[in-house]
Amino acid sequence: MITIIRSAVGSLASVGFIKLLRNIGFKVIGTDISKESVGKFFVDSFYKVPRADKEDEVIESYLAIARKEKANWIISGPEEEILVLSKHKDVFESEGVYILHPDYKSLNIITDKYNAYTFLKRKGISLPATELATDIKNVVKNSQSKFILKPRKGRGSTNIVVFSDPDDIPPRVSKNPQNFIIQQYIGGPECTVDVLCNLQGNILNIIPRRRIKVDSGITVIGETERDEKLIDITERILSIIKIIGGACLQFIKSDETGSYYLTDINPRFGGGVILSLTSSKTFKENLKNLLGFKWERLVYKSYEFNKLRMFRYYDEIYENKF
Repeated sequence: MITIIRSAVGSLASVGFIKLLRNIGFKVIGTDISKESVGKFFVDSFYKVPRADKEDEVIESYLAIARKEKANWIISGPEEEILVLSKHKDVFESEGVYILHPDYKSLNIITDKYNAYTFLKRKGISLPATELATDIKNVVKNSQSKFILKPRKGRGSTNIVVFSDPDDIPPRVSKNPQNFIIQQYIGGPECTVDVLCNLQGNILNIIPRRRIKVDSGITVIGETERDEKLIDITERILSIIKIIGGACLQFIKSDETGSYYLTDINPRFGGGVILSLTSSKTFKENLKNLLGFKWERLVYKSYEFNKLRMFRYYDEIYENKF
């Protein structure tokens, strides 16, 4: 049986993905930085691991787990951990374990929002105008527009602020402005595109979806939506940045112009990827064959999927502590 280590199983959105992996025949080993993790109830085995900032401990821990469980793959969640694991890909591959994420060089572009902006802008990709926050007061003072303030590195909606008044700049930004970016505010709906690529970065699947309702950064109502323009833009981006495994790209569709602007490339399976996997037989089969080492069966550039709407809800699990 193929064994997959899946990290960050404490995320509520991870449960559906874990269930799918087990349903299509894989053994799933869960990890998290906290032992109080809901995902431990849905995996075959569970391990607590160190935080990503303890690099040596992280590598030692995952190697020990991989050896004990005879793991074939690691699919991580947090970008900080993905960076650490990908940096040591050769160590894991020497043990027969594949890291299903982009190479470290690509990750250093993707996970740094300012690096990603400057790199992709030169390649002709449309992104919101972006600057480092080192001159934030002058930029805001001399503009009538709203801006989005984001950490230069980070994931999800944590610490993202929309503002237009220089007096609203948080103190943490003034202290370390080089760690933040300011972006042009573009009004319009957010769109997400789930992608799957093989280990050489060749496209297997592209599926756009709309985040209709979001709770704490997680899609609770979403819908797949065929949009050829968005698929074409995603194809172009994937020809520039080498993605390995799953990723989700986020866009804003401008209310004013109807144009799409790339806002993020997340080098991991998105929290709502279960919707795309459920909507597409090919996406699910490609994932199964990729992880099952049946690479001759992979179907390339398949954009087949059904229009499907997903609703999420909370559920309860009880653990007897007596």
